[in-house]
Amino acid sequence: PAEKRSRPIQEENLTPGDQKNMAFMGTIVVSGRGKGVVVETGTHSVLGQIARDVGELSVTATPLQQKIGKFSHLIGFLVLGSALAISILGLFLRMTIAEIFKIAVAASVAAIPEGLPIVVTITMAIGLSRMAKRNAIIRNLPAVETLGSTTVICSDKTGTLTKNEMTVKVIYDGRHCFEVTGSGYEPKGKILHEWEPTDTEVLREIQSVARIGMLCNESNLYQENKQFKVDGDPTEGALIVSAMKAGLNPEDEKIRYPQLSIIPFESEHGFMATLHSLDSKKLLFVKGAPEKILEMCTEPAAGGLPDKKKVLEIGEHFAEDGMRVLAMAYKEVQNDFR
Repeated sequence: PAEKRSRPIQEENLTPGDQKNMAFMGTIVVSGRGKGVVVETGTHSVLGQIARDVGELSVTATPLQQKIGKFSHLIGFLVLGSALAISILGLFLRMTIAEIFKIAVAASVAAIPEGLPIVVTITMAIGLSRMAKRNAIIRNLPAVETLGSTTVICSDKTGTLTKNEMTVKVIYDGRHCFEVTGSGYEPKGKILHEWEPTDTEVLREIQSVARIGMLCNESNLYQENKQFKVDGDPTEGALIVSAMKAGLNPEDEKIRYPQLSIIPFESEHGFMATLHSLDSKKLLFVKGAPEKILEMCTEPAAGGLPDKKKVLEIGEHFAEDGMRVLAMAYKEVQNDFR
């Protein structure tokens, strides 16, 4: 995601990626709110220009076609050289022009490999047949040779090689780390501690963390064609799924903790906050970057003085394992809170 702002930019001839005050057709809003003015449509938009440029691309010859072209040029030069050598030799032997021409033409025609295209086609067909036996079907024969000549493939991982799904794998409550089983948005899995199921009392403490992630949230989990999908940010969807694995029901929790107000996530302040009511109390739920959340906290959920250094070290260990780290916090506020 790219952060956008409404301030004018003085520089000119910027690339689309540097136009921080422009939102482009074909992209989606990940978070935040705002109003925009349409300045270009159709082929005049950046997406339209990309489509036009792609349509104007010429067909590129495959590596095999390029090699065959070079080989054909080489044969052509050899044939011309041979014909010239025959002509010079004929003149040296005092042959007539007609005889020299016939011999040069015959030699030139005989030197051209007429069966080369057939041999190439048969070779590629054999390669295609071998790939088909390995469950690789390609409709275009030159594509077989192009794929075989590829040495490096560069690809964007997010949503290309994967499903673009996030999954909560570890929960740290300030004292212990808990493993979360399951993957994707299927709400099937367990919360384990040292590979054993957690007891009821510990699970209740984990539910308080999972509840913040589920209610301090702007996304929704829904089921379509027997598959669970997320309407919104994948990370927030993963938080909803983890709360369901902890035994919480999203609909029941929303009724029990109705939302009164919200502060959407912005990169400037690094957190998101929601205000909820519970009976006669009001609760403030916050989630965001660990360093930002720890600055606001006075004590951990387990009580006592917060060991902020240890919490940050745990978060760094999670990040080193390729995880996205989020911190949760809450506070009971007065009814006259504004």
